[in-house]
Amino acid sequence: MTPDPNIAMLERIVEEVAASSATLRSYLNTELGRLVIDERFLSALPGHLPPDSGSQARVSILLRRLRSIAGRA
Repeated sequence: MTPDPNIAMLERIVEEVAASSATLRSYLNTELGRLVIDERFLSALPGHLPPDSGSQARVSILLRRLRSIAGRA
């Protein structure tokens, strides 16, 4: 099975954030931390991905990555 390039991209973003400056990590932690607990954001997130089942299955993965960046994993 071929790895999903979108998932690999999300993993690289998490790694890049982890390697970034403390100032950037703090900013992303604060801002993403607000989003991942906002019910409006959570209900809107699936609408920002294509409607096919494969894309919609990635919503939970995307949310886990965002929570990881926000320090709420």
